[in-house]
Amino acid sequence: MGTLTAILPQALAAVKTAQTVAQVVTGRTAGDRQQEAMARLQQQQAQQQANLKKQQIDADATVDAERRQRALKNAVARQRAKFGSQGISISDGGSAEAVLLGLFDETEEERDQRQRLDTLRKNAVDTSVSHMSQRNLLEQTQSTRLAGIEKLLS
Repeated sequence: MGTLTAILPQALAAVKTAQTVAQVVTGRTAGDRQQEAMARLQQQQAQQQANLKKQQIDADATVDAERRQRALKNAVARQRAKFGSQGISISDGGSAEAVLLGLFDETEEERDQRQRLDTLRKNAVDTSVSHMSQRNLLEQTQSTRLAGIEKLLS
């Protein structure tokens, strides 16, 4: 029993040394694991916020499309009324029909431009999340390496 109590402090010291060496080699401590968990949580929150932002962009696009559709109907109705008051028949085709078709063409161009803009906005949101993820990974790697160097020096 006496030899066991004499060896026990040395064995505990050897285990602690082995744990320290393992942490230095792997570069991961309890604080590192906690930091990694925090980074994962931040990444998940950023992804959720990005998804909400993209849903908001889609919702805004839908509202804008409905607004433009109502505006187009009103513009066509006004133009038809104007033509009717001037005695110009729309059913005959010609310039009256061309004017109305021009209203539709202009609206399609606006819609295409809006879709391109919405795509750019969504890409910007995705890029922002991606950059944050890369920055977190870089910071985590630097922190782990710095902690390993500090342990080697101490």
